[in-house]
Amino acid sequence: MRVSDELERRESYLDAVEALFRSQPLVWIGWRAVAKVGGACAWRSRIAECRTKRDMLIDWNRNCRESAYRFKPFRSLGRDSTLPTPALPLFDDGPWSR
Repeated sequence: MRVSDELERRESYLDAVEALFRSQPLVWIGWRAVAKVGGACAWRSRIAECRTKRDMLIDWNRNCRESAYRFKPFRSLGRDSTLPTPALPLFDDGPWSR
């Protein structure tokens, strides 16, 4: 097997995992369904590649009895709630403050 054939095979698995997530946005998908399309031994790598190479926001459901993943097709436009806001002045130095 040539290296290019192996790269094409891996890329096709990545395409299949991306298509699975994009076909069901905001729906928890069990790990078995991801493994079925992404390869039994490398489905976690395909999820990681979707996050990094395809810039997809994929959550992991840690509270579930079975691992599940969810694709969020949007990004937050606001700041991260864990970051502090810069100190703002209490009063504006407008023309009436002179």
